[in-house]
Parts: sequence; C-alpha cells; structure tokens
Amino acid sequence: MLLGESGTGKELAANTIHEFSRRAAKPFVAINCAALPENLAGSEMFGHERGAFTGAFATKKGKLEIANGGTVLLDEIGDMPLLTQSHLLRFLEDKKFERVGGVKLIDADVRIIAATNRDLAAAIVGGKFREDLFYRLNVASLVLPPLRERREDLTELTEFFLQNESAKSNQHPPSLTDAAWQLLREYDFPGNVRELQHIVQSAMISATNKHVLTEDDLASLLRSDSGEFGSSSPSAIALKKAVGDFKREHIQKILAEHKGNKTHAAIALGISRVHLIKLVKELGME
Repeated sequence: MLLGESGTGKELAANTIHEFSRRAAKPFVAINCAALPENLAGSEMFGHERGAFTGAFATKKGKLEIANGGTVLLDEIGDMPLLTQSHLLRFLEDKKFERVGGVKLIDADVRIIAATNRDLAAAIVGGKFREDLFYRLNVASLVLPPLRERREDLTELTEFFLQNESAKSNQHPPSLTDAAWQLLREYDFPGNVRELQHIVQSAMISATNKHVLTEDDLASLLRSDSGEFGSSSPSAIALKKAVGDFKREHIQKILAEHKGNKTHAAIALGISRVHLIKLVKELGME
C-alpha cells in the first residue's frame, strides 16, 4: 500500500518496486481506479467473454490476466466501486477469477500494489471502502512524504527535470539564478513533485533566455495560498516571510510565558495543542 498526497510519485515508486523485483521481466500494469466506470470496472480488471453484455463482440483479457507473473498497480484504490472491491477481495483470497460472463476459473500470479491519496479509514466509516479489503491490501505500507517535507530533494529533482527536458531537444540544460533557487526553496509545492516538473517544463518553454532561468521566469508559475498563479513575486514572498517571522516571534513569546507548556500556550493562543505543534514544526521552531 502506497500512501501519499497527489503528485508525490506513487506510480513511480510502484514501478521502481517492480523493476527491482524478481518480476521485472514480466508486465507492469497500472489501473486507474478513479477512471473505472462502475458498469465496466469488472470487465477492465477481469476481462469478459464474447456476448457477456451489449457491445462485447469478442473475448477480452482483463488487466489481471495481462499482468500474469508481473505487477498490478491499483492506483487511487479508494475510488474503486464497491462491487469491484468485492470481486478483488475474492481474487486476493483465491488467486483465481472468472471473466465477466464466464464460468472458467483463471489463475493469475501477480503482485498487487495499491496506491491512494485518500483517508481510507474515513472511507471505511462512510461505507465507501470495504474494511476487509483494506486489511488484505495493507500488509506492508509506505508513506511518500510531500515535497515540502523533503526539501533536501528539491535541488536534485529540479536538476533531473532540467536535464530530462533538455535531452528531449538535444540542448544543454539551463542553470538557475540564486534568486530563482531561493524562490523554489520558499515555495510549498501543493502539487508536489508533479508540480515541480510542470514548473520546470513551463519555465523552459516560456523563458526568453534559454540558458538561464530567472526569478521572473518562475514567479508566474507558482501558486499563492489562494490557489492563484503569479502571486509568488518577490514582494509577495517578502510579505509571506514577514508574516511568518511575526507568527514565530509571537508563539515564542507565549511559549516563554508558559515555560514551554504547549497545552497552556495553545489555550492562551486560542488554538488546539495539535495546531500549535503543527505551527511549531512549520515555522522551524523545534
């Protein structure tokens, strides 16, 4: 089970697990559960026999059968229709399935990797996800942290995307000015690694100087807290920094008044203790 926000690289991680496994020579098949229509989900996963339903003019292999011997990624597993969840659970227990409209049991030896950006515990409570399927899938879990929590990877990832995009056009990768690097380091990347890749691609296309990317080349591509683009100008970032400095100083003052007791300080600030701990971490006060 791969857990993490959208854009953290769950499919890439799944692919890497496959490539470094004994199944690497066999297929890697990704199924986007969020894009499965409820009436066709079973057919996509398990296949169907000719005449099983209107439009089934020929027998079709499902993704599980195609991936036999390899790996199946169930991406966005939290969006899988409940009926398909039941069929998947039975397959996980027996390692056998029937095509839609078929009676023959088919074996499939596959590694299942499930990925989601949803809170499956809440989905279980809401009746949107089967609890027994959750425990069946959640044998080993990996949490992919958002980019804002692993800023030490930012430089390497940016340089990778610069080189990758440049290679497509057989050009030398551009460099970034110090101000451009600072802009990226102060940005929260709500879209995570996928957003960083998009920013690099767009900046390389729109930049006037194809050899050097500047602060101005990047600023219009970054989102503000409101979700609008172009609000990460130097003046906006300076304001954000000033607000952060004020928050830090005020919280430090309240904590000092209460001798470091976070519970008492949170009450004085009018927020919960959990919120205070989160602020302390976000503001680098730990």
